[in-house]
Parts: sequence; structure tokens; C-alpha cells
Amino acid sequence: MSIGNIAHKMAQAVPQCGDVDTLGNFIRMLDENGNICMLSGKTMPTDNLAGYGVGCIFIHTDGTAGTAKYTNEGSATSCDFDADNIA
Repeated sequence: MSIGNIAHKMAQAVPQCGDVDTLGNFIRMLDENGNICMLSGKTMPTDNLAGYGVGCIFIHTDGTAGTAKYTNEGSATSCDFDADNIA
């Protein structure tokens, strides 16, 4: 396998801004470790998924008041998104 092919395969394995996650949500930003740190979409990430950085913000595009913005309170290897209840 050539160096170009290896680089191409590596790039495919790491999410990029503008890609979608496994749930079809749009990735907006990555942290310094390559974890997703901001995304938006209709399907909230379920708990225990990997790849979402600590403090990752999820904007629920079809959410309602109190369910439109979530933050990962878990880890990069086991996410736990909780609603940001701003009164």
C-alpha cells in the first residue's frame, strides 16, 4: 500500500468538519484530539458512544424548549449528553 493510500485511509477513519456522524448528524467542529466537539441534527447521540469530546455541544434541530441544546457530561469513550436547561 502506498503512502498516499495510507494517508487516504487514515483521513477516512477520522471525522472531519462537514462530515456526518454515525447517526446522520452534521459535524461542525473537532477538538485537538480529533473528537467531535460540536454537531447538530435530528438524532441525539445515545449514551455510551465514543468519539464525542468532553463538553461536546449537540444542537437538536427539531428539539423544543429545554430540549434543543445538549452537552456531553461523559467522556470521549463513553458519552452522556444532558439537556442544558436554561431558564
